[in-house]
Amino acid sequence: MSRILERARELILLDDSLTDANNCRNSSAKLANTLRQEFGGNSVSIIAFPEATEGDGVHYAIETMEGDIINPVPAPGIPQHIGPKSTAFPIFSLFKHVKQVK
Repeated sequence: MSRILERARELILLDDSLTDANNCRNSSAKLANTLRQEFGGNSVSIIAFPEATEGDGVHYAIETMEGDIINPVPAPGIPQHIGPKSTAFPIFSLFKHVKQVK
């Protein structure tokens, strides 16, 4: 397991708000910012499904530079996942990289 995934798991255990239901927008941004500070600016990126538009119906998660997925907040059809993309639920292959959480 990569250092980034290990650290993400630690941060999630330390901060219950990162797994709050219906809070993927804030959780992904907060977790990504912390990981970028610790591992460098290009260590993680925000991904979204469907393509990011403002408002409800968009789910945000994080992809590491190694291609791992960090999805601390489950949503209907999108389970919580912290691990390799190869073992992630197939929906994660439909996520797109976005510049920021909207």
